[in-house]
Amino acid sequence: MLAKIFGRWVPWAELPLRVIIGIVYLYHGISKITGGPANFAGWLGSMNYPAPTFMTWVVIVGEAVGGALILAGLWARYAAAFLILEMLVAMFTVHLKNGFNVFQAGAGYEYNLVLIAALLIILIRGPGKPSVEAAFTTQALGP
Repeated sequence: MLAKIFGRWVPWAELPLRVIIGIVYLYHGISKITGGPANFAGWLGSMNYPAPTFMTWVVIVGEAVGGALILAGLWARYAAAFLILEMLVAMFTVHLKNGFNVFQAGAGYEYNLVLIAALLIILIRGPGKPSVEAAFTTQALGP
């Protein structure tokens, strides 16, 4: 019964996921700029990240541009792949030691796993039909 109700919306299934994940990453990339890249670089440096200033800009550009690309549905798979790697690094170097619960002191890795799962769907299925990519290509954009 639910398949009959929602079946016609299948071509639009990726859209809400893409919009929400795109906004989340765009927000985090922009907030690192408005909060002062030097502050984020200092935080990375305090955890002994190599080249913290360079890594700050990799993260800022990756999140802001990656978020915008996912939101638009343009090269979304590439953006998702990059952001999965970023989340894995964040999870293993920052959040894993804090446990699972995101509300624990220091924030656990729960939120990282949710983002990785959402990004995996985008990586595997592509941006979907309602996307910039679909508007300019005849290639299949997913299964």
